Amino acid sequence: MRKSILFLLAGFGLALFFALSCGSGDDAATDGSSGASGPPADPTWENYIQAFFDDYCVRCHSSDLTGSARQNAPVGIDYDTYELAVQNADHAKTHVSDGMMPPSDPLPTDAERNALVKWVDNGTPQN
Repeated sequence: MRKSILFLLAGFGLALFFALSCGSGDDAATDGSSGASGPPADPTWENYIQAFFDDYCVRCHSSDLTGSARQNAPVGIDYDTYELAVQNADHAKTHVSDGMMPPSDPLPTDAERNALVKWVDNGTPQN
């Protein structure tokens, strides 16, 4: 009986170890879906910002959306191409940094918001 309890505890310990070591992707090292290890130090359109806009903005701010599909996003404020994102970069910086955008989940982390601000402040580099 004692051996059975030891084997049971050992099995439980191994299961717990593997569960904790695999993680769920929600630990402090991850910052949402735009980057597995958070934003890069020098964000560019290609290495981070395009994914940011895809994750958080183009569900409303896409040049392909019209009418109610835009969910009240102003016509002409779009982020689905580099050219449109640059054209509207100051608008994005203002409303993302003040927490007004996006208005609903999923929401970017503070680190992700700061990466967008840095991208705009650095002159909206493409690559």
